Amino acid sequence: MLAQMLDLSPDCSSTNFWCSHFNHTLLDANGWPDLIIEGMYHHGYAWTDAFIAAAAARNIPIIRLTDRWNNDEKPASKSLIEIAQRFEELAHALGVSDVSAATAHDKADLCAEIEAFKPVALEAQTRGVRAMAGNLPVGQASPNGNIGGWLMSPDQDPSLVMLQELGMPIMHTDTTLLHPPNDDHWYEWLVSSAWGPGYNPTDEIGMSATNLMSTGGRTGGRVKVPYPVDFWLYDQRNALDFTSDAFAASWPHPALVAGQYARFMNDAHTPSYRAAATMLREVRKKLAVAAKVNPGESTCIAVEHSDWEFSDPHGRARRLSRSSVNLGAGQYACPNPVSYAMCDGMVYTPTPKVWTLATAVAEIDRLRALQTGTIRMVFV
Repeated sequence: MLAQMLDLSPDCSSTNFWCSHFNHTLLDANGWPDLIIEGMYHHGYAWTDAFIAAAAARNIPIIRLTDRWNNDEKPASKSLIEIAQRFEELAHALGVSDVSAATAHDKADLCAEIEAFKPVALEAQTRGVRAMAGNLPVGQASPNGNIGGWLMSPDQDPSLVMLQELGMPIMHTDTTLLHPPNDDHWYEWLVSSAWGPGYNPTDEIGMSATNLMSTGGRTGGRVKVPYPVDFWLYDQRNALDFTSDAFAASWPHPALVAGQYARFMNDAHTPSYRAAATMLREVRKKLAVAAKVNPGESTCIAVEHSDWEFSDPHGRARRLSRSSVNLGAGQYACPNPVSYAMCDGMVYTPTPKVWTLATAVAEIDRLRALQTGTIRMVFV
């Protein structure tokens, strides 16, 4: 099955960094699909006018799975759990067999992890532990020891939304969604001058291991606030660098040296119940034994959680959670964990269905038999 797949992004396949190359002309020689699915990790970065026009000319629909609720200036991100539910809805719509049975075990496991996580997050806040999320290190360290990095607010990433909704104290960042050269972006850029051409700031922005400060992005650089980080949530794409002994030795941040960190999946990299439960379990185990290692004092911000629901563009009722509340730089929400409707009365945990290559091929053949002709899809 893998041998039959096309590599539509050959320029990306030999790289180890972000890449949006998408050669849709390969489909002209190998056949266009009947349906195109746009995943939220990909967004529309690679879609060109030529590609969209070619799909439209062939009457091929494009289904968009997004990680945000709207297109406002700073829209709230969906929770990883809500995105996983959307993928389950897609499986139902495509006619996949036994979807409910296939997901029941993973749902039950996730719901159990949700309930186990809440008291751990509360106890961590009681001990004064504060977390920060980001992708670091970026590039080479500066002569003064600062490193480059991109920090992420917990209201701007699905995995972090889930963690914040369950009570984890994750600090918000000092960003207005603008970075050089003035493109929309969700990260706060703390990039050292050693990072590379085009991103050399006038002063040394980088991230200090002993005096980590914000960029002052919301005030034009006038007001910079300290980030007293006790626990790091590192972007899993940079796991090998972040977790290496060499990095802790060269950038001895107290939380890094103490091993107080866990990964998060940027942009819901794997939007499934099983992946969400696995990530929650990993964070919970590390957070349960984390201590306050930064002497800086801070107090959580009480944010009123609302059960008020609104209708999204598809008419579905959605919860407006505190994750959509824009806290200030260095601020974090007091524990006020939410509940998920899918976990109500969850007691049954059947044995999960094991998908081997043979069963996957059989399922594809079954789906084809339900349709007139062969169904082909592109999923990016």
